[in-house]
Order: sequence, then C-alpha cells, then structure tokens
Amino acid sequence: MTVWASSHSGESRSGKAGERAAWRTSLCREDLQRLLHETSGADSVLRWARPFMRRSGNLPLLSAADSSISDVLAQSGAADDAGSPPVRLTRIARHLGVRLYFPPPADSHVAREQSTPDPRGYFGTIVPDGDRGWVLHVRTRIERFARETVAHEMSHAILFRRAERNDLLAWRSADWSETEESLVNYMARSLLAPANLVDLTTGDSRSLSSFVVKRIAHRFRVPYRVAAARWLDIGDRFERPVRAFILWRQYHPFDERRVVACFSHYADATRQLRRVSRILNGALGHYSFVDALGLWRRILHPDWPHPAAWATTSPREEELVREMSPFCVQLVRDVDPTRVEAFVDSSSRFFFRPEWVLWRGRPLDSFVPERRGAARAGSLVEASAAAGESAHSSAVENVNIGDLRGEYFVDAFGHGSAEKGLRFVLCAYCDLPE
Repeated sequence: MTVWASSHSGESRSGKAGERAAWRTSLCREDLQRLLHETSGADSVLRWARPFMRRSGNLPLLSAADSSISDVLAQSGAADDAGSPPVRLTRIARHLGVRLYFPPPADSHVAREQSTPDPRGYFGTIVPDGDRGWVLHVRTRIERFARETVAHEMSHAILFRRAERNDLLAWRSADWSETEESLVNYMARSLLAPANLVDLTTGDSRSLSSFVVKRIAHRFRVPYRVAAARWLDIGDRFERPVRAFILWRQYHPFDERRVVACFSHYADATRQLRRVSRILNGALGHYSFVDALGLWRRILHPDWPHPAAWATTSPREEELVREMSPFCVQLVRDVDPTRVEAFVDSSSRFFFRPEWVLWRGRPLDSFVPERRGAARAGSLVEASAAAGESAHSSAVENVNIGDLRGEYFVDAFGHGSAEKGLRFVLCAYCDLPE
C-alpha cells in the first residue's frame, strides 16, 4: 500500500516521515488551514514557503497553492471533463519539464523487484534535472497509486519552481517537513480531481460513500483514500457534514491479528493459534487469500468434503495439515463454535478491520485502530461485509472506534468479492444535527 507522504531523494533532501503520525500528512483543506496557521511563524516552514507565496502575489500559503494548481491545469491543458480520466498527468509533466520513469512490465522479474515501495515505504522519488527539469521515478505500475505518486511528486516540483527555473537553493536547504507534505498531498488531490470537475450534485444524499467510490475514485482513477480526502476538501453541500471516513478491508487469512480479533476471549487458543499463523505465513506466505483460507478450513475442519482443488496441493501443505490439524481441532474444542465458523468465513465481521481513517478535526493525541481489531457485531460494516454484491446502507449508530465515539449517521458502501479477499466497506460517519 502506498505511503501518503512520498519522499524527495538526492540533492540532500531526506527526512524522517516514518516518525510522524501518517494521518497528519493527509489533512483535509479545513484542517490543513488550521495547521498552516499554527506553523506560520516557524522559520523552517517559511524558508520554502516565502518564495512560493511571493511568486503568487503574496497570497496566503493555501491560496497560493490553489492558484498555482489552477495555473498549471490551465497552462498544460491537462483537464478535460469528458476525458477518462479527466486529468492527463503526462501533459502536466511535459509542462513542468518532468521526465517520468516507470518499472518494467509486470511479467518481468525486474518489475517484481521494482514495483514495491523502497525500504522507507515510498512509491516515488523526484530530483531536479539541472535548473529547468525534473526526473521522477515511480515504483509501481498500479494505475491509481502511480497517478497519486506522480501528482504528489510533481506538486513538490511546483512548490520549488520559480518562473521557468527550479529553485535549487531552496530545494537543497529545506528539510523534510510535515507541513510541506500535508500541503503537497492537498495539491496532488487538487491536480487529480479538480473541484470544478467533481460533480457534487447527486439525487440522493444518502449514497455518499458510493458517490466517493464511483464518482471520484473510479472516475478520476485514484485510491479510495485520496477520493475520501478530496470529498472532505470540497464536499460540503450535503445535508450531513462528514466527520470521518473509514475504509474497512479484509485481513489475509494468515494474519495473526485476525486470530486476536476473533479469539480474544480465549487466551490459550489465541496464543497457540497466533503461533500457528506465524508458521503458516512463514512456510506458505505466498499463498493467495483463497488458498490461505482453504488451508485454514482444512486444518480446522478435516472432515469437511474436500473441493477438487485440494487434490493438487503441495507436499509442504499436506505436511502442515497433518501436523497442525489434530492440534488445532483439540485447541478450539472449548471455543464457541460460532467463533470457529466465523474464523473461516471470509464475510464474517472478524475478517474486516479499519484499513485507514480520515477524521476531520481529529485531536492531535487521539487513537483510532488501523489494520487491527474487527467490525462490531450488529454494525452496518458487518451487514455490508456479508452482502453478496455491491450494497449501500445507512443508519444512525452509536460508534465506538478508538477515540472516535458518539452517535453518528453512518453511510456504508460495500463492494467486491469477500471469498476472494477483495471486499471492502467504505463508511462515512456524519455529524447529527444539534
């Protein structure tokens, strides 16, 4: 998965993004405005911001960013409402003098090495090419992540562009900045989905989550997180203001955090099954979702009818089944049978946990679990996860997800195959009227 704050590389630009809370670099426009106000007096911020604001007629920093993005879109001719997607990033790259490099095709062994984040978790790097051009290396061929990466890195170039030249002195002297990354992520969203091309007029205000998925993420070919953040930037026309978006995704069957979520009330079973999960992941971690889930079913239910696919299993899998099955069956003997069934049911609530959280007005020291836990029993997430096809539902719920608590109008949209591990549920948590 992409990291939302990509890096500079070369030219002495390096940072410690991993030491900051990731959500602080994915702020919506309202929260970014607040952050910029809080940090406006910091010399480290003004070092790179002052020249940029001067070039925009001494506008405030966020207004200068909006103006620069509008100018780039207009001058490059990249935006076309009838286009698919509506924004052509290659035109922006030509306008800025950015040379793009992508990894080889997916069937190449080189691609398998390059189409992954570097050790710091980044999907792209950009460096100046003299004082007039840029070189941008993208480390993924997945279109939505590649588009986000290209837009993010080109937004760095826009910040350090003075007329037709690169401000190399400012580039080299500016350290990694949470403020710069937050602003650049906002600029990237503005490039990818310009406000004038996002049609916010829908006939049914209750279908907010499906609108974000279909009309922003799919239409503009961006990750769901980028689409949700863009809604928080500009989507203030619906009757219920969104407090937070959470994307719920499925665990991989070998993920030991799923064991904790499902069997947390059974200490010994949790401890031992976590150990089994680690063994399975170490031996067969390359297994797809379907194959991994099938292996767990074989281990916990050796008497079930065997699908034809099981006849072609590897010798290593057969060895693990023979070794693990008697032990695991004995281990869950005193566990609630419904928990055991849920553990091997790909649509159960125990398979779904928050993948990411976007929370407007989030307190600095707040906590919301990400990539751990499980959906609550009786929640819209559980119902949407279990639905067999695309499903939209909404209701007022009492929410208790870490520090995100209270009564909210919840709008949920579920999509994808649960049996293949591809199902997700996007939830919008909307404030209720006072």
